Formats: sequence, structure tokens, C-alpha cells
Amino acid sequence: MSEGFAHLALITETYPPEVNGVAHTLQRMVVHLRERGYRVTVLRPQQTGERAGGDLFRALSLPFYPQVRVGYSLFGHIGQRLRALRPDLVHIATEGPLGLAGLRAARHLKIPMVSSFHTNFDGYARHYRLQFLQGLVLRYLRCFHNATRKTLVPSRGTFAHLQAQGFLNLAMWRRGVDTGSSIPADAAQRYARNLGWIGTMRS
Repeated sequence: MSEGFAHLALITETYPPEVNGVAHTLQRMVVHLRERGYRVTVLRPQQTGERAGGDLFRALSLPFYPQVRVGYSLFGHIGQRLRALRPDLVHIATEGPLGLAGLRAARHLKIPMVSSFHTNFDGYARHYRLQFLQGLVLRYLRCFHNATRKTLVPSRGTFAHLQAQGFLNLAMWRRGVDTGSSIPADAAQRYARNLGWIGTMRS
């Protein structure tokens, strides 16, 4: 299997059947890892028509963006789930309420954590003329990601921007382009190599 982990728990606010770039990226990552023989558990919010329970958490739609549903969990609930799953590694992909509960629970349970940075929310605050929130949002994001062992970033530009803002332990996450069904055979190994400290995955 691997020199680093056999079971990954992915905590994310967005995942199919939601349709967006981040959801698609995370789904492809999960597919790659499972194809290589790794166990991946996805902890996410319930979507319309789904019942909360197990790995699906209660969700609320954002009032200004009803297509987006954010999950929420009491600290004890997600902690109990992680304790039952006993993953080797937790990957937190979003910084919302579910991601924050997962971060606190994984830290309490001493489960190694990594995160990934997908959305520049502090920039959104400026775009929507909420500049007074920009500094607060940036501090939250920095504190959130610096609490994990690695933060995976999608581009050199994002890497440089976050580094300049005091984000630590950044690593490039080169995800490639899915041209139909042509999937790079080493996609799963590259995911692990980007984490560095867990070693290189191998079949």
C-alpha cells in the first residue's frame, strides 16, 4: 500500500453532487486514490434529498447564495466520527464550520492534518466592498491553515501570495488537466509527494 497512510478522511463543505471546480477537483482526487487502493472517507454536508447521518452532516444554505450549502457539526459529533473511523490522515479542504469542527476534533484526537487552499475569501471581501472584513478574514484563514502540517496550494501565484501573508508549510499541489478519461497514472503518488512528511505512495 503506502509508506505513509492507508486511510484518508476528507472533510469538505463542497463535493458532488454540487457542481463547481473545487467539488470536481476533490472528487477526482478521491477517485485517483481509491483506484490506487487507498481507503478514502468523505465527510461532507448533506445535499437536497439526502438525510444527515454517518458521513453526511446537517447543512444550511447561504442566504445570499442558496446554491451553496455549508455543513455544521458539534465538536463532539465529528470527533466521535473521526474516532470511529480512525483515519491515518485528515485532509481539510474548506474553512467553513464543518472544516473548523474537523480541525478542532482532529487536533484533539492527535490525528495528522493537512489542508488545501482553494478560495481567496479575503479578496472576495474587497470585491464585495466589505473591506472592513478583509483583515479579519485573512487572519482567520492564516490561523486555520497554519494549524495543519501542510497547506496545498494550486499555483505559484497563490503560493507567493500566501507566503507573503504569513502562511506556513505551503506545498504546491499540481493537479493536472483531465482531458476526458485520460488520467495521469501517477496522480495519487504526486498527491502524497506534495505532503512530503508522509513519504511517497506506491502500489
